[in-house]
Amino acid sequence: MRPKSTDTQQLKTSNKEFEQFHLKIALEAANMGIWEWNLQKGSVNWTANVKQILGLENEFDGNPQAYLDNIVEEDRARVAKTINHAIKNKIDFSVEHRILLQGEEIRWIEGNGKVIYNEDGKAVSLTGTVRDITERKNNEDQLKHRDLLFATLSRVISEFIQHENWEDAIQTVLQLLGEMMKVDRVYIFQNDEEINGQPETSSQRFEWNSSGSKPQLDNPDLQHLPIAFMPGINLMLQNKPFHGIVDEIKDEALKSLLESQAIQSILIFPIYVNQKFWGFIGFDDCQNKRYWSDLEFSVLNSFSSSLAAAIARKVSVQALAKSEQSYRELFDTVSEAIYIHDFNGVMLDVNKRVVELYGYTKEELIGQTPAIFMAEGLNDQTALAEKFQKALSGMPQTFEWWGKKKSGDIFLKEVHTNLGFYYGKKVIIATAWDITERKKIEDEIKESELRFRTLQQASFGGIGLHDQGVIIDCNKGLCNITGYSYEELIGMNGFNLIAPEWQETVKQHVVSDYDKPYDVEGIRKDGSRYFVEIQGKQIPYKGKNIRVTEFRDVTARKLAEEKIREQNIRLTHITEDLTKKNDQLEEFTQIVSHNLRSPAGNIASLLNLYEQSSDTNERDEYFKLLKQTSNTILNSLNELNEVLKIKQNTDIQCQDIDFADVVENVKKMLTGKIMEIGATLEYDFKEASSIYFPAIYLESIILNLLSNSLKYNNPKRSLLIKLKSSMTANAVVLTVTDNGLGINLEKHGHQIFKMRKTFHYHPESRGIGLFLVKNQVEALGGSIAVESEEEKGTTFIINFKKPTNQ
Repeated sequence: MRPKSTDTQQLKTSNKEFEQFHLKIALEAANMGIWEWNLQKGSVNWTANVKQILGLENEFDGNPQAYLDNIVEEDRARVAKTINHAIKNKIDFSVEHRILLQGEEIRWIEGNGKVIYNEDGKAVSLTGTVRDITERKNNEDQLKHRDLLFATLSRVISEFIQHENWEDAIQTVLQLLGEMMKVDRVYIFQNDEEINGQPETSSQRFEWNSSGSKPQLDNPDLQHLPIAFMPGINLMLQNKPFHGIVDEIKDEALKSLLESQAIQSILIFPIYVNQKFWGFIGFDDCQNKRYWSDLEFSVLNSFSSSLAAAIARKVSVQALAKSEQSYRELFDTVSEAIYIHDFNGVMLDVNKRVVELYGYTKEELIGQTPAIFMAEGLNDQTALAEKFQKALSGMPQTFEWWGKKKSGDIFLKEVHTNLGFYYGKKVIIATAWDITERKKIEDEIKESELRFRTLQQASFGGIGLHDQGVIIDCNKGLCNITGYSYEELIGMNGFNLIAPEWQETVKQHVVSDYDKPYDVEGIRKDGSRYFVEIQGKQIPYKGKNIRVTEFRDVTARKLAEEKIREQNIRLTHITEDLTKKNDQLEEFTQIVSHNLRSPAGNIASLLNLYEQSSDTNERDEYFKLLKQTSNTILNSLNELNEVLKIKQNTDIQCQDIDFADVVENVKKMLTGKIMEIGATLEYDFKEASSIYFPAIYLESIILNLLSNSLKYNNPKRSLLIKLKSSMTANAVVLTVTDNGLGINLEKHGHQIFKMRKTFHYHPESRGIGLFLVKNQVEALGGSIAVESEEEKGTTFIINFKKPTNQ
């Protein structure tokens, strides 16, 4: 069924609204507006954001002349000429110009346009785009200012080098600095003669003034000024600069002195000559409250150092009668490579930095021309020759050329030349800097966008560029992963590609500039979820910093990891089960070995008594006891066998057991030993007569503790063993006390319950009993402790954990 015409019209309207909406978003994102100048009607129309870009929101009535009147006067003719040229030659045009806003604000505008012609070839309108490029122009101005700073610094250094006496060059130098810094006054103070080894006053000696400021060189208030009264003296005494806004200075006397000179902003650099405070150089701005940039600080600090070096040179020359050594020290202290050559290009002298830069010795360079370190085939020889001729005529020159070190390494250098004197002979003085790295960085910036685009499209993963979450570019990989088209992704909030519960995590990583890969869940266009690995990083892009993020679908890896984790859990359970079974088997083996040793020893003792006795009744009694011991052994073996038959030995079966029954049974096993040493056994189980515990474990515990007491009895007194039970909220407590030899707990306390540890000599000692007791008690959640003192006896305290249902 074909759609009705009204439906078709609605669809077209919807598409048009969609295009208009996204065009608006795109223009706002690019900070760009669209304009149209109807040449026939003489009116201008533009998108809403153009007024904001141009800064004419409340003062434009659509008349083209009103806009042209806002163009800075110096730019109007050029703008008109560019537009007329485009109309005449039927070409597109692009023009940059300044506009003057209220409050004397200047804004740079870039306009791009196209001429629209009718069927007769007559221009009927102009249309195009406009954007604010003020920030870019300001950056360019800053770069120009930087170049001016370095060029001025080079000229200043050249001036000092050209003149043996720095004072002969200082007026030119101060003028260069003043004009470069756009200040009203530059001056130098020199400390007066020292008193008791320290300067107390300082006087102004040199000054340069702009045409709009009043000279202060003859101001008596600036002669013999107490050093303590100087601006920023505490900083200068630490060889640090001082800068300030006069209105903000708290010292009223100092503030009054500066205001009397109409100073609004002041900047002072101390001058240290031969590590002594010599004086300072100051800069006054009488027009503006000004904050100097870090670059200006750096350049002026270098100048202060150069001035200090020049002053030091004069001091050295005066002190050493203009010796070559003082000149060489000054010549070699500057950080720039300086070489001096005659008008034929033959080098007469070079400083230490030249030797370091090119790798030649000074002897190898003297008598050579700069061609010795010129890279073959990389320089425009004609242009260099022209620069050299201009330098000969006295015009300072600045240019770049490719140099070559002795090692063969090629590098780009910047050279400044000027005329000077060398031992009374007019020469060319050249200073050079290695600018290879700077140029490399500039070239890399130009290539970065192209390189990034190539890599972006070649990536197997999805790559998106976003500014605060808004996607501004992406590759096909991101389209494939998410299911969106390129057009749908551009302008989208990239956080919506992430599952809601993970969005906050991603936002935090964006804010903190986290650059390591991490896994989250993503959402495709169809609503399906998938595992995605994300890694992002801040990069420069079209003049600002944005974030590039790579998406990798790791669903297959995640599923594989989950299967591996499940398999590992199953293997862990199997391993734990096998370990538990092996531990129980080893424990039962130890019980069999240890528990049968005591009855076997009892049998040996009874046999010994039997052989020694001649009385028939005694022998019958011993034989009866032998039989009881044998039966006890058989019963223990049967019980052990029953425990081992429990299904898979996963749990030891517990039951209610009377303490008295177990003690009596153990007593039968140890009858021979008890009778042999005449031991007395007492027990009191009134408070807790029974316990829920494995019978074989309890019998083993009591047997081991009683065996220990019998083995380590004190021959000086009859052995007394006492057993007592009691009850607490969570445990049944059994104490076994004897008056035997006792144990030195300070020495052996940490080894009491370790395997094969004994603390007294005895032929039957194996160091197994207490180890088994501890493991059997702790296996059921209990604990055991010991109290003992040598020659007094030992007490073992066992806490049997109560079952949860009791």
